[in-house]
Amino acid sequence: AAKAFSAWRSLAGNAQSYRARDVGDHPPITPLRPTNSSDALGSREQRLYDFVCQHFIASWLGDAICEDLSVQLDVAGHMFLCCERLLQRPGWLLAMPWRQKELDLQRNSHGYDSDGFLRELQRFESACISSVRLDKRWTEPPQQLSEAELVSLMDSNGIGTDASISTHIQTIQDRGYVELRDGAGAKIEPPRRPRPGSRRPQRRPVAPGRYLVPTALGCTLVHDLKQLDRTLVEPEVRALIERECGMVGQGELQMEEVLVRNLSLFRGKLRSVAGGLRSDAPNHANDAFNFRPRMMPNPSNSSSRT
Repeated sequence: AAKAFSAWRSLAGNAQSYRARDVGDHPPITPLRPTNSSDALGSREQRLYDFVCQHFIASWLGDAICEDLSVQLDVAGHMFLCCERLLQRPGWLLAMPWRQKELDLQRNSHGYDSDGFLRELQRFESACISSVRLDKRWTEPPQQLSEAELVSLMDSNGIGTDASISTHIQTIQDRGYVELRDGAGAKIEPPRRPRPGSRRPQRRPVAPGRYLVPTALGCTLVHDLKQLDRTLVEPEVRALIERECGMVGQGELQMEEVLVRNLSLFRGKLRSVAGGLRSDAPNHANDAFNFRPRMMPNPSNSSSRT
C-alpha cells in the first residue's frame, strides 16, 4: 500500500482516472492512507486493503500495450500456426502484475521490449524441424458461468448497478434457481455469523473458482417461461426498466408515468402467462426436470471424452 500511494502521488498531478464512470449509485472505494502497526489489521484485512490500493492505482495508469505475433509453418504440406503475445508497455499492469498471466502475456528476462521467440523466427524463410511430438488430449466442455462473468454480462446489458448487482445474484441463489459451487463442483455455503464469544472457521473451497450452476428448478422456470413469453427471460425488459428508473433520477421522466406504464406491462404479461398455463399447451416441465446441470470437470478423471 505504501508503494502504491508513493506511485500515485507522483502521478496525481499529470494523470486522470479516465476509466471512472459515474452511474449514480455510490462513489468508488478510495484508499486514503497507508496502513501502519497501530491499525492492527489481520493478514486477510491487510491483503484486502492492499488489493484496493493496487486497483485504485491501476485505474490511474495508462493502457497496457501488447503485440500479437504469429508464424505459419508448412511441414510436408501440413500447416501449423504458432502465436505469441508480447507485452510492449506494462501500463496498469505495473500495479496489478498478477493479471499478466491471466492475459497470457509473455515477458522474458530481457524486459518488456524483447523481440521474443517468434520475432526471431520471422526473420528466416525456412527452419529445421528438430523433433516431432504427438500429444493426445480430450476435448472438454466449457466451465459454468462464473460470478465475475455474470457481473460483466449484467453490466453490458444494462441490468443493475454496482450497488444492486450483488443483490440480484444473491436473490436467485436464495430462491433456489442457482447454486454457488467451486472449481471441483462442491457447493459453497454462505458464511455464517459465529456465536458471541466463539470463532468458527469458515470452510474454504476445495478448488479455486466461484461458479453459478443452475438447479432443476431454475432450468424449469426459464424453460417454461420461454415457451409462454420469451421476453420474461431475456435482458431487454429489465434493462428498459433500469434505464427508465435512471431517467427518473435525472428528472427526464416522471415516476408516476414510469410506474403506470410498467405495471400495465407486467399485468398484461401475467395474464398472458396465466392463460398459457390454463391452456391445453404441452407441459414442458417434465422435459426440463430431466435436464441435470453439468458439474465442474474433475481434473483427476482420466476417462476419455470426445
